[in-house]
Amino acid sequence: MKLPKIFVTVGSTNFKFDSLFTSLDRALIKNKNNYSIEAQVGRSDYKWIYKRVKIYDYIDPGDMISQIKSADKIISHAGPISIYQIAKYAKNIPLIVPRLAKFKEHVDNHQLYFTKFLREVLPIGLQKYFVLDENIQEQVKDFLQEKPRKNNLREFLFKAPGQKNLVRNLEIFINGKR
Repeated sequence: MKLPKIFVTVGSTNFKFDSLFTSLDRALIKNKNNYSIEAQVGRSDYKWIYKRVKIYDYIDPGDMISQIKSADKIISHAGPISIYQIAKYAKNIPLIVPRLAKFKEHVDNHQLYFTKFLREVLPIGLQKYFVLDENIQEQVKDFLQEKPRKNNLREFLFKAPGQKNLVRNLEIFINGKR
């Protein structure tokens, strides 16, 4: 029997995001979840306790899109390009967790500010998937326990008036056509 797949991505920065891995690892062990995890971990050397984890340091853009398309659930850092690709290609709503400067996960809190901005344009029912708390353990646990919810982020993030140029410019940047 094929296990449901969770894809985790933390982007390509040199900063570790072990607080996310720790929260996910603990939730998987504690709740005896049966998932296959594929994690793009960047520079992390986190030692997973959960056994069904396949680790990638980095993933090229084509493979990233394939991972996003095939995942039953996605947990991602709050990088704008990652969120854009997930909104465009994912089957189900992801859990978005910003890196925090306070924990030395990034140089500043731009991911937190971006997450706050996105929450403001989303309906209340989707806001919980864009985490603002420092303590992410509960949100990760809850996300694992709930049934996947169909991805409709693109309708709220990219179809609003005036966002056509934003989407076009993101596509040009992602495809390297500057």
